[in-house]
Amino acid sequence: MSKLQISTEKLQTIQKLRGKIRRTETCSRNDDGTVISSGCEAIDKLLPSNGYNRGTIIEWFAEPGSAAELFSLTAAGNAANDGGALVIVDPHGHFYPPAAHAIGIHLSNLIILKRGTQKTQANDFLWAIDQSLRCNAVAAVWGQLPEFETTTQANHWQRRFQLSAESSGCCGMFVKNQSKPSAPSWAEIQWQLRPLANQKRFGDTRHIRASLVRCRGAVTGKHIDLKINTITGNVQQVQREHATRKNTAAYSLPLAAELANPKTRRRAARA
Repeated sequence: MSKLQISTEKLQTIQKLRGKIRRTETCSRNDDGTVISSGCEAIDKLLPSNGYNRGTIIEWFAEPGSAAELFSLTAAGNAANDGGALVIVDPHGHFYPPAAHAIGIHLSNLIILKRGTQKTQANDFLWAIDQSLRCNAVAAVWGQLPEFETTTQANHWQRRFQLSAESSGCCGMFVKNQSKPSAPSWAEIQWQLRPLANQKRFGDTRHIRASLVRCRGAVTGKHIDLKINTITGNVQQVQREHATRKNTAAYSLPLAAELANPKTRRRAARA
């Protein structure tokens, strides 16, 4: 038997073992077998199922100017294409539905969760997110989670979110305005997004680098360079040789800056 045949047999054995481990880890998930596209074929190829499985929690850690909200909302919209509601978690009141409609989000299936001003309503808001993830009629829950008061509280609710998503088959897709994970998380997949060039120079186009920080069943540490049109939502891969990072000062905007109400965006820019 040649060395090539031995290597091939070993590779096949490893793939079978990975498949068995993945089935064991996800046996409690209510998954109908469909795969949700990220909106970019190159990104999908980095994932074990060539996309996102239902019943999964996905997180995007975003530096300012990375268009993470637009990129992740595209995936959330894809999750709802075959039916089911898309729940928007909007704790700061910045979400602007017409801008979401412009990139292909169906507003008829949209439900927006807004947080009350009283501190006592914080747990009610988190409970509403959990119930949305638990509902079989919801395809995806997308947005920015409110800040947790303690690590214990964060761990408690995020564990509940994971179990709720697995029980219903709903996808939880959350954007975090921080450059990298800073606390334990129950998310199955984590992305780190950062801008690659001066955002003003490229107008409506954002050049970003997406790095796979965590993914069950996949090799992490891989990254891919993308360009995102903030008007159309179109995502394309960028050749490495043209995607060198520059030391530029990126501007900081709140959740869904490209998706925000124009009046809200102007107020945020002046703050």
